Amino acid sequence: MPKKKLSRRPADGGVERRPVIPTGDVSEPFLIVELSRDKEEVFVSTQFSRQRPQGEPRATGLSVKDISDYYARVISACHPRHGLMEVSTLASVAEIGNYLFTSIFTEDEQDILRAKAQDVRDVEETNSDTFWLGETTPPKVLVLSDRINVPWELLYLSQDLHRSGIEEGEFLGSSFFVHQDSLSSSTERYFLEKPFKKSNGIRVFADNEHFTLGQEAPRVVQLFEEVSSQACLAPSFESENSGRGELAEAINDCSEDIIHFACHADIDTDGEVRIHVRNGYVESGLTLMARIKRSPVGPLVFLNACELSMVDSSSYDTLINHLLKKRFAAVVATEIRVDSELAWKFSNSVYEYFLNYSCRSFHRAIFYARRKLARDYDSMIGYTYNYYGIRDLAFV
Repeated sequence: MPKKKLSRRPADGGVERRPVIPTGDVSEPFLIVELSRDKEEVFVSTQFSRQRPQGEPRATGLSVKDISDYYARVISACHPRHGLMEVSTLASVAEIGNYLFTSIFTEDEQDILRAKAQDVRDVEETNSDTFWLGETTPPKVLVLSDRINVPWELLYLSQDLHRSGIEEGEFLGSSFFVHQDSLSSSTERYFLEKPFKKSNGIRVFADNEHFTLGQEAPRVVQLFEEVSSQACLAPSFESENSGRGELAEAINDCSEDIIHFACHADIDTDGEVRIHVRNGYVESGLTLMARIKRSPVGPLVFLNACELSMVDSSSYDTLINHLLKKRFAAVVATEIRVDSELAWKFSNSVYEYFLNYSCRSFHRAIFYARRKLARDYDSMIGYTYNYYGIRDLAFV
């Protein structure tokens, strides 16, 4: 991996001036990043809140293949042993994450992001009790990309890459909340809210393993029922041959604000998506969602199923983008194979923060759930869950 100069230091050896941190309205991104391509070369343009956009997109020095390779290496390193990421694994992820961080952002931008991350850590340290109640809104980063996928939450901000010095708090996802959308289809540059009403609630689709008593599906339903919210488990399907439109029909009938999938899934070598739900029903390909018609904005979809995020840098137009094109509010999905128990712990933490704590925001609920898994279970799994779309679900 080529070595890069990480930051600019004063020539006279004096104290480095802390950069001025842009501020903005809570609905405005702290930073907008646009990744585009010219043939195989990747270009980036950035805009901090309340500042003018940069000029022409600048070259990152990375090719699409470079990013795809680094992405694959990060995802491979993230596959946990016994549900945890060991120090050696974190060191490997941090090294790649720092290289991507210093390739994508200029030295001045790096300094601004490090300073903002320090601000978030200062708030946590000085107001720990209220911080962990979900009352702090993390600064948001909006990423618009042309089929170029970067493990944004796992970019590493610190210059200290010694194995013993790797800290969870130095990953980008520890201080920022990242939204991803397609550069070609997105027209919004501000975050929008979709109200969540308890009378609408959640519908859960599950496979047989996750449906049984004590497993993820009934426990999700229980969480919502405890706050008097509408919640239901979707019925089982008769058989794999019961009709390719049956699952789409069931989703079309949903009036809930959240659709949660607690199941297994896979993506084959041709990029074909298969979601496994009760009684062995498997829906192959994107026809699964073909009949969904939502107006003006559909529900938030939580795909707590393995590897339904982007499988590589060239696969942006997969199930995620398909859902966003169907006007769903947002999609949450993971990049890797996740242990069922850890997947439940993450979604449980998300819903607990959303329903029972002060945050009342799905954005913040995911942010805190990531931190909670790292703090309580020494696991970075939460950082492999991505959020797609510009809308937040706000508890009313």
